[in-house]
Amino acid sequence: MKKWKKLTVILLAMIMALAMAVPASAATVKINKTKATICTGQTLQLKMVGTKAKPKWSSNSRNAIVNSTGKVTAKARGTATITAKIGKKSYRCLVTVEAPRISSSNISLYKGKTAQLKMLNTKQKYRWSSSNTKVTTVSPTGKISGKNVGTAYVSARSASGKTFKCKVTVKNTPSKLKMLLPNQKECGNAEFFIEYNSQRSTNGKTVLMQLYKQFPMGYINFSASNVDRGLTTYIYIDGKLWDQNRGTSVSGGGSLDDSYITAGTHVVEMVQFANNNRYGKVKSYRRAMYKVIYK
Repeated sequence: MKKWKKLTVILLAMIMALAMAVPASAATVKINKTKATICTGQTLQLKMVGTKAKPKWSSNSRNAIVNSTGKVTAKARGTATITAKIGKKSYRCLVTVEAPRISSSNISLYKGKTAQLKMLNTKQKYRWSSSNTKVTTVSPTGKISGKNVGTAYVSARSASGKTFKCKVTVKNTPSKLKMLLPNQKECGNAEFFIEYNSQRSTNGKTVLMQLYKQFPMGYINFSASNVDRGLTTYIYIDGKLWDQNRGTSVSGGGSLDDSYITAGTHVVEMVQFANNNRYGKVKSYRRAMYKVIYK
């Protein structure tokens, strides 16, 4: 019995010795990413795993360049293969560069209405969010809903970490008001406001015009910027043409006729028509309102 115990101890010792003598398998050498998608202007850090050797980095395209430490910078839409070479062995990462854009950077809508935002020129997934959900909310698919009057920013963040924003202005819904285009949604990238006595119609505000019955004189000034300089900018009040001009920035104003200063709410519409056809397709459209009160 003692011999068997002694033999067992010897065998265990030999097994342990053999296990210690066998070298551990070498760590697998690889690049940390073999595929990646980023947006123009973004960077991506590549590195080698399982080795302390310093690789030589290179790119086969100007769409994405790489420096000596493996930092990739996206330059133009397309693809690039980034190579890390250690000795005779090469390791590669396929980088896809996208140039995405948001479908609109500035949207106005009425309280209770919705609009759809989209990300264009991209296959990445995006996470949508609102800076103020009391003003507007946004669904996971980019559908925005006007909740209350005010301004908020809706953001779309790509899987690679780049954020795109749209300014959303929610206005009160006009009811039974005279308009040239009552069913027209606001569109285009123009910035438009009216002004009276230092009050501006920005962020969906209705300008208040207080007049005296004995001396009823009213006026407004207007400003339209970021409009198509090749098209005429038309200004309508209560559906009637009031002013027109051309340029990338158009402004003007003046006194209002009696019909424009009746007590109540009045609508000012800024319109640009495609090909300057006043009965054709609308290219740019904005609304503002002022309310006349008599003392």
